[in-house]
Amino acid sequence: MTDAPQDPQGRGRTLSQPVVGNPFDPRHRHASFVKPSELIDIVEITPLSLHDRRVFILLLAHAWDSITEDKVHRVPKIIFKGSHTSYDRLVASIRSLMGAQVEVLVTIGGKKHIQSIHLLSTIARPHDEASDGFIYYRFPSEFRKVVQNSSIFARLTAEVMFCFRSKYALALWEIISKRVNLRHVKSEEFEIDRIRQLLGVEPEQYKLHADLERFVLKPALKEVNLFGGYHVQMERRRMGKRVGWIILSWQQKDHQDLKATYALVGGHSAARAAALQGTEIIVVDSPEARAVQRAEDDPFAPLDELPL
Repeated sequence: MTDAPQDPQGRGRTLSQPVVGNPFDPRHRHASFVKPSELIDIVEITPLSLHDRRVFILLLAHAWDSITEDKVHRVPKIIFKGSHTSYDRLVASIRSLMGAQVEVLVTIGGKKHIQSIHLLSTIARPHDEASDGFIYYRFPSEFRKVVQNSSIFARLTAEVMFCFRSKYALALWEIISKRVNLRHVKSEEFEIDRIRQLLGVEPEQYKLHADLERFVLKPALKEVNLFGGYHVQMERRRMGKRVGWIILSWQQKDHQDLKATYALVGGHSAARAAALQGTEIIVVDSPEARAVQRAEDDPFAPLDELPL
């Protein structure tokens, strides 16, 4: 996470960060874009898919130079197609983004508030399957104000974004990317309900923690560790026998690991799929949680091993 200074008018300086290269092209190795902190730690009121999130990020990056202006932006439809033979996924994502609403954390009057905002106020697409034409879209005033006031951001690499195969991995990567540059901060503790919200896990999905780890947390960690620039680990912290929190910790990869990651990200998709199949993620209980578990399993466990 980068904490930018503020200008004399008190506006956030996230806006001064440029888009680099062409984020629409997965082959552009150095393309990157900025995402305000407030748009990373979001709670989805409207569920979004991986493709929805990617499309929105690209719309954000395309409009970045004038994103706070009350104007209609346009982007060529064809650049979203990629290697697919139709625009079905794009149409589905546009429909989702038309009504997408999220909760963001903002500061009003010096106090933190949770604000509900729409991601887009209007969006229009060509009515047929032709590759020509433009997509037109506008950001609502509340959204523009959030971006304008933002002073903390993450710089994200487009090439890495296109590698992720689940929305949970993409969300986790953004969460870590927002925090990695904080001085003296190498870990953060999240309540289970909070991390579920930040990753976009719907309330009725994976209610058992074992299922949450199996289908969400471990697969997301696999992808982030393979394709990102940091080693990320997860520990459980229990409340009795129930897992109440997880602790995410991160450390920058060394030169050799970064070279291997760079080669994997820029290589063939089959190599990335094979790497995912062969990567094992181990999640451990925190020392305090292990002490509690031992105490519950063994009534004669030393009292000095229990957390206060």
